[in-house]
Amino acid sequence: MEQNTQQQEQQTQLKPVRYYYNDEELVKLGSALVEGLKEQGRIEAEKSLANNGFKQQLAEVDESISHLRDKISDGYEVRDVECEVKYHTPSKNQKTWINPFTKDEIVEEMDPLDHNLFNLHKEDETDEGSEETLETPTKGRGKKKKTETPDNDTF
Repeated sequence: MEQNTQQQEQQTQLKPVRYYYNDEELVKLGSALVEGLKEQGRIEAEKSLANNGFKQQLAEVDESISHLRDKISDGYEVRDVECEVKYHTPSKNQKTWINPFTKDEIVEEMDPLDHNLFNLHKEDETDEGSEETLETPTKGRGKKKKTETPDNDTF
């Protein structure tokens, strides 16, 4: 039995105990830490780049949804369309725009360019030899006054 007791005393088992690293082990651990931090930075940069791409895509979709929502809730959109224009109608120094879709009319004051255009056409009818050229008036000038529609933005 004495041999059994001695064998039991010499038996080893694993037990967690504090171990202090030597200098060489600390250098190896430091190098591994630096490599891990580099990898982490690379992955974070890729994630940020991907997130920015997704943020841009989401912003574009959000803008599209917003425009569609506005069109549906408003029931209309503003478009540039060729409209009939009547000068000095309904009175002198006014012009009337006629919406080709709804036939609604917008009356506004004529600007100096409108007067030049209107007078030039009259001069061309009487004097075909004129060499003057005239710029085309721009769209959306002046104050719009609606005569038959409830909304002041469009026809």
